[in-house]
Amino acid sequence: MSQILAQTKGSVLYSELHFSRPTYLKSSAKEAVCQLCKTGLKEGLGLAARHIDGKTVLVCSHHKI
Repeated sequence: MSQILAQTKGSVLYSELHFSRPTYLKSSAKEAVCQLCKTGLKEGLGLAARHIDGKTVLVCSHHKI
């Protein structure tokens, strides 16, 4: 049984997905890292998304852009 986590106009987010047969999900997900110094998430360090030249860039708390 799935549980609804969030529901907005036009979409629903479910948890605990169960498939009746093997399903291979393709994803282009990557680890979230600062795009300036390549530091990943760790204790005491956060990432923020900034818009620079029309692109979304992840930067750590050491970079104040």
